Amino acid sequence: MALVMLPPTAACGSGGTQANSEVVYPRAFTYDDRTYTSAANVEFRVGSKLGTATPPRRNDTGGQKGGTPLVAENAYAVKGISPKMAIAVGEIPEEAVLTAVYSGKELPLR
Repeated sequence: MALVMLPPTAACGSGGTQANSEVVYPRAFTYDDRTYTSAANVEFRVGSKLGTATPPRRNDTGGQKGGTPLVAENAYAVKGISPKMAIAVGEIPEEAVLTAVYSGKELPLR
């Protein structure tokens, strides 16, 4: 089973932009003082609700203070993986996506 992690500085898409010229940001969230980033190509099962995951502010103000706050989402446990390594994030469990603490290594699945 392969795991693809997006480092916190990575951008998706061609040149990091979409057709409407908005900057594309990787999915990143903070939960329990840890930052989690999008993970792909991993089958996972959502466990119980842990609390709320908060996305970082986007710096879309041209260097001025502030930025656009993103909406917090529910954080869920991932069955078989410690929340210190990975959580699922989404409005409801069926729509949750896997996010993991980026370490530059593959996620230990067992």
